[in-house]
Amino acid sequence: MRIVVVGAGIGGLTAALCLHKAGFAVTVLEQSPQLAAVGAGIQCGANALKVIRYLGLDDALRPVAVAPTAAVFKDHQSGAVLSRMTLGAAYETQYGAPYWHLHRADLQKVLFDALSQRSPES
Repeated sequence: MRIVVVGAGIGGLTAALCLHKAGFAVTVLEQSPQLAAVGAGIQCGANALKVIRYLGLDDALRPVAVAPTAAVFKDHQSGAVLSRMTLGAAYETQYGAPYWHLHRADLQKVLFDALSQRSPES
């Protein structure tokens, strides 16, 4: 069975890689003639990192990832701390995977390169 995935964004490429790993032939259709470095930073919590690990891409992304140690939420007027979330090793221990910040273009390139290597006909 051949499955067609429409869109070579992060979701489409991730879906294509997961389907390919499950044994399906996958074709990805994208309207843009080339992938461009658009967007900005994204936050990837434990669930996203578990998928990245499942696909074997954590080593490829680690050099471009930032692993913050905390997230601090402040009142925009007073600067008072409203909430603080501990990340880093404590987060990874609790949720089974790290919390990373990545540039969207870096993630998309790693996904695209992995699909191109694993399934060149995609």
